[in-house]
Amino acid sequence: MKNRGVILEKTDRPFESRAVLNPTCIMKDGKIHMFYRAVADDMVSSVGYCILDGEKVVYRSERPVLFPEHDYERGGCEDPRIVEFEGSYHMFYVAYSGKNALIAHAVSSDLVNWEKRGIISPQMSYDEAEDHFRSSRVRDKYLFFESYFKDIVGKDVLIWEKDSFVFPRRINGKIALIHRVLPGIQVIYADSFEQLQRVEYWRDYFRDLNRHIILDSEFKFENRNVGGGCPPIELDEGWLLIYHAVEDRPQGKVYHAAAALLDRDDPTRVLARLPEPLFSPEVEEERMGDVNNVVFPTAALVRDGMLDVYYGAADSRIMLKSMRLQDLIDALMRYPKVQRRFTTTGFRETIAKPWGKLTIFTPKRAVRTGRIMEIRAGHRLSLHYHEKKDETFTLFSGKARLYLDNDRGELETVDMEPMSGYQIEARQRHRIEAVEDSVVFEVSSADAGNTVRVEDDYGRLGVRSPDEERSQ
Repeated sequence: MKNRGVILEKTDRPFESRAVLNPTCIMKDGKIHMFYRAVADDMVSSVGYCILDGEKVVYRSERPVLFPEHDYERGGCEDPRIVEFEGSYHMFYVAYSGKNALIAHAVSSDLVNWEKRGIISPQMSYDEAEDHFRSSRVRDKYLFFESYFKDIVGKDVLIWEKDSFVFPRRINGKIALIHRVLPGIQVIYADSFEQLQRVEYWRDYFRDLNRHIILDSEFKFENRNVGGGCPPIELDEGWLLIYHAVEDRPQGKVYHAAAALLDRDDPTRVLARLPEPLFSPEVEEERMGDVNNVVFPTAALVRDGMLDVYYGAADSRIMLKSMRLQDLIDALMRYPKVQRRFTTTGFRETIAKPWGKLTIFTPKRAVRTGRIMEIRAGHRLSLHYHEKKDETFTLFSGKARLYLDNDRGELETVDMEPMSGYQIEARQRHRIEAVEDSVVFEVSSADAGNTVRVEDDYGRLGVRSPDEERSQ
């Protein structure tokens, strides 16, 4: 990668007189809005703000935009990450109480005024979490860090959470939050941010933690731990995740930048991963500072085919490196991964419908969806189409008619032949009517895009998201 040098240094302003580091960036109106961790002489952090035009700072706030206000953050507001999500800007930052490090959440509509929404990471002791970790069959190293924090910080210390942010869109209808329970990177899905504030929700999740790991340490340069770095970038090839990796060496820890490519519909499925660092501490600004030998990537932007990675250097300053995005994609494609996580647990979800009963036998993370529709005689599904999904129907038992668009955009009526497949393409109107009690099997692409109902016998007209369509 090309070294573009130092972008931001500390100033004599009290809130950033010790260091500036670990920025998060977002583009708006052709400018780069950067929020960064600012450290005062007393080592308490807040979130500073500046605007860049290219690599030039054209505005820098004289005061922090986020600063400690509550007991849970009295030790500092650290390491912000910003994501534009569903029409608002969401900032995730580490709230440090002096003992516990937790993920807090703030929201803005204009990047100027921020509303704090409180803690969204699990407020659960390591003592309790250990029981859940064991039942989820995670690697022994998870239990090592549990013992480490209890011994170093205190027996009642809460799970340390850092490096957290959401994907910039819902995945399979759910908010997808990347977080870090040492030593790996995990993802938790939720219907709302409020759901993430309930410790009971996290308890259920931790009992199955092994199924939600995105990355664990694999290579020598990440032998201590890995952690989420930059909010992911969606590409045709998958989600590009720039993360940090920590290597234990005899002379101390070294922080590297690393890269992986994740499946767009299931981020726990790693498509490719570089076996060597994307970049490491080399120049003096990266090797010498408040913490030596640190490059800590926290923001990545794509502009004119170039990937710009902003990072904290030696916990003291903010630097920038760049490379052609296609060069990184090509490098990743040379190291494909096959990540297979097996389960022997059967899946079934049964939903009552006004026309009968729907049974779904594939989990949401599957790349195909399988359903069994039991349709009562004289009833019919809505006339509808899917914006993105394609389907195949087959009549297993009974007698049914299929109505579907032909090439002229006219509805045709087809008497379904048992055990024959009928293919429905995206945006093709269709419905099934049961002449007798009928069972119809459906196989489709994964739920994506909306369903549009244009006629319905049960008053359910309109546009439905995948989750709404699943339940109505």
